Amino acid sequence: MAEVTDARAIVLAGADDGDLTTLAGYRAVGGYEQLGKARRMEPQQVLEELLASSVRGRGGAGFPMGRKASFLARGTGRPTYLAVNADESEPGTCKDREIMQRVPHRVLEGCLITAHMIDDVTVVLHRGAGAYICGEETALLESLEGARGQPRPKPPFPAVIGLYASPTLINNVETIATVPKILELGGEAYAQLGVANSSGTRVFSLSGNVVRPGNYELPLGTSLRELIYEIGGGIPEGRELKAVIPGGSSTPILRADEMDGVTLDFDSMAAAGSQLGSGAVIVLDERACIVQLALRVAAFYEYESCGKCVPCRIGTRWVSQILHPIEAGTAEQGTLDFLLDVCDRILGKCLCPLGDSDAIAVASYVTSFRDEFQRHIDEGRCPFPGMSSLERVPAPIEFYPGRSRSRMEVAHAQEH
Repeated sequence: MAEVTDARAIVLAGADDGDLTTLAGYRAVGGYEQLGKARRMEPQQVLEELLASSVRGRGGAGFPMGRKASFLARGTGRPTYLAVNADESEPGTCKDREIMQRVPHRVLEGCLITAHMIDDVTVVLHRGAGAYICGEETALLESLEGARGQPRPKPPFPAVIGLYASPTLINNVETIATVPKILELGGEAYAQLGVANSSGTRVFSLSGNVVRPGNYELPLGTSLRELIYEIGGGIPEGRELKAVIPGGSSTPILRADEMDGVTLDFDSMAAAGSQLGSGAVIVLDERACIVQLALRVAAFYEYESCGKCVPCRIGTRWVSQILHPIEAGTAEQGTLDFLLDVCDRILGKCLCPLGDSDAIAVASYVTSFRDEFQRHIDEGRCPFPGMSSLERVPAPIEFYPGRSRSRMEVAHAQEH
């Protein structure tokens, strides 16, 4: 269960004090008052409050919500749609489902306020089938229309031609749930929460080798070390911190010695060489084998690739196939440079960010822990036999029965 760790809670405000899943419970804490306020305002006034708040998307890309809404095409003669992205299937990320479970009316109120800003409203709930690619906004739209969940070329962008070829605003669950509080406080006051260029709070999903994993709502700008050691209780059994993945599996890894002074906001993460992403903070202790981590991440992206574009369809499989002999200790010298070259050939060449995410993550592991990868090759085995905290953690791909295996995977299984 998520914990509200700051008195200025936004998304989960009141959730620890009562049952906000009921209409009566939500109204008791002021629920739907901001919807009434919004409907007494002109749509442009609501948009101006969002622009003043500087709130950035909480789904991963971090694009300012108000600016995205301002791009919506007007006067097209077609309806305008709001699509709330609740796909949330990136490893390590589990905040949106808890927001929907604990404060569902806040999400709904945010939908209604945002819809007033862009058009009239009918709320329709669609259930997805679990494909990771449908978290990409245009693949989400394809799926909603009943087509195969694959990304569309851009431009045109959804703000011009989106759902059913109509102007569409797409935002994440946490972003939408923030809207009522922005209207309550006022955009300028909300912008004072957090730090420059990263206003408000985020719900961070803390997992991995940490004493108290869970979802925690914190002001943006909170120290990464504070989240892990003070709020999360530190590393179990007195072990040492080895590395952190700060924004979900698609973001570059940070070594323990790179964390000093790093705070949970967009600019600080960028300066450290990573990204805030989806807000999923994955902690790795000294036992973790980074090659095993790379294998699990690469296998996930290989399986979840929709196959529409060649660099992703072929590239993600190559990354997995190259990593298997490295982990087994059978790779040749020069394999690491070859792996980085493959990642470079994927990066920036794909139709959507899925292939890029695989390349960015794996390349960061090799760059930050190259000596560990090299030890696998030089010693002819994993240097953490029976010790790695990842050894007994299955890759997400292993939860899918009947998946086909590549020849490299079959050979690796036969050798072991």
